[in-house]
Amino acid sequence: AAASIGAQAASAASSVEVFDVVNLFGRMANPTCFGSIAKHASCQIDTKSLGVQLFSDAASSSSAISKEDLKNRVNEMAFEWPLKPYGTEDQRAKTVTLNKPAELSEWKTQAKRKNLGDLFYLNGSDRDRVNSALAKDPVSDQAIDNLFKALSKDGKSVGKEDIALLS
Repeated sequence: AAASIGAQAASAASSVEVFDVVNLFGRMANPTCFGSIAKHASCQIDTKSLGVQLFSDAASSSSAISKEDLKNRVNEMAFEWPLKPYGTEDQRAKTVTLNKPAELSEWKTQAKRKNLGDLFYLNGSDRDRVNSALAKDPVSDQAIDNLFKALSKDGKSVGKEDIALLS
């Protein structure tokens, strides 16, 4: 799933770093995971839930948001490192049981970058430390630009209905 959003965003414009994809997906996805609930991790994008988060601004009844609004709202979302989907389609339910982070080498790189040491990815408290440290890093402008280009029909805004493209 993380690769899917990354592929959509990357095909819309120039490429982004692996962490950009993880940071974006880790904010937009939720813990729902192929029929289970992941702990200390994100897994799948629920477009209905994401739509509520992006368009629930009480001050506005607009059904569309600008690129700047998209950036601000995505960066306000909680971050949880995504899980790597397991096996074939009929084996995906094991994803939560195996509990392996997507892009494990990037996980280790980011933990070291944040001076967190060599963390054990199956440990919930270590995951919380990584998630908390990385939540402070905003999604890059390039990743937001690519997401916006992938979703926007008119190049000016993203509408509620455009979020369905992420499913």
